[in-house]
Amino acid sequence: MKRGFLVSPEPRKSDCELLGNISAPPKRPRALVQIPGHKEPPPELLHAVPIDEATARHGVVTTKIPPAAPGWAPDPDMYTCVMIFKGMKEKLLALPGFPTPFFTPTPPVYAIKPAGKRYGGGFGLVATADINVGDLIVRERAIIICPGWMPIPRGQDGKADLGMYTTAMEFQLGPERMAGYFALSNCFGKQKSAFHGIMDTNSLPIGGLPGYTGGCGGVFKEISRANHSCRPNAIYSWDLVSFTGQLRALQPIKAGEQIFLAYLSSDAPRAARQAEMLSKYRFTCRCAACSLSGSYAQYSDLRRTLIALQANATAELRKTDADVAAWAMNTALPDRMLIEPAEIWLNWMLGERSMNPMLLAAVFSRLCKAYAALGDEEAVKRYATQAAALEKAFTGSDGGWLVVASAPRDSAWWGLRQITREDEHRS
Repeated sequence: MKRGFLVSPEPRKSDCELLGNISAPPKRPRALVQIPGHKEPPPELLHAVPIDEATARHGVVTTKIPPAAPGWAPDPDMYTCVMIFKGMKEKLLALPGFPTPFFTPTPPVYAIKPAGKRYGGGFGLVATADINVGDLIVRERAIIICPGWMPIPRGQDGKADLGMYTTAMEFQLGPERMAGYFALSNCFGKQKSAFHGIMDTNSLPIGGLPGYTGGCGGVFKEISRANHSCRPNAIYSWDLVSFTGQLRALQPIKAGEQIFLAYLSSDAPRAARQAEMLSKYRFTCRCAACSLSGSYAQYSDLRRTLIALQANATAELRKTDADVAAWAMNTALPDRMLIEPAEIWLNWMLGERSMNPMLLAAVFSRLCKAYAALGDEEAVKRYATQAAALEKAFTGSDGGWLVVASAPRDSAWWGLRQITREDEHRS
């Protein structure tokens, strides 16, 4: 089966040969709306990058971000304890506008409630109001942030003493934030210290910080309460300039429903996902996707595998404009040649809730441009509106899709295939 979504699963060779090397539609003086295109994948970031021994021994700084005003701030939740290496704090504070203000929904649209035996008898986030796709659920500053690799402090006896980190945290955060940290779950029990176990159980990725080439993680008072599902209904993201994590809805969430995140990549087959969850979080996932059986489970695994393969075909994702232009200006090709495969990919991603941002953007771009070329205004509006909601879930912004939804006819792609047919008829 072909990995690409350029053509249908069994294309005719003659159809493929008819696609030319056109890179963009002809320029039209009235075109005011730009349909978003593909996204480039983010640079790879190593999770844990060790530093030299001397820096590790003398270069760890435990501080507060943003810096505290004289005395104590009225709201301790606005501050994060960061364990970083020397020089990183200065680079953070030098970012333009850092830290920018932020807001979170008031009153809250969720509550922390017991999640039941299925989730180890712990707690979870439960919606208290209906939440739409892309809506902000919560935004907050982490309790603590540290690099993926940290040196292990030693006591006078030479033994590991992680209590030093706890003492440093308490000095920076005070008892209220400390209580929030130690109220979180520790899936490792006595295998790790309370500080270390809670960090490894609840830490969420925040990417890199200025001055460190590895990945960092943060533990949040509220967001870290969300339980895992391989079919999550929410997605977490990190914003550096406001120094906040945010949780947004990936699908409509009804009041009373639990809010779920995917702790790990959800595009692996079930057996691989469950093995990784057991290794990293000490439980066997029994979410809706992992509870499938027989042919349903096999089909789910197949779809996730194909989604992962297609998402990695970055060269193919970059060809959207060239493919749509060549198809639109060659009426020998079927009208739905590009549309049907793209709709299949979209339905797979939505069904599995394994939504790779690069693949999702390419699919929506292809659908809106192809339907615009056919002059189908309602289809362009429908897909552009859907793309805007999901883009907002990933980034907090509609990414320019709402402009497309409001004025499909103002795109350079509008009616291109119809114009081609009219030109052929006149000639």
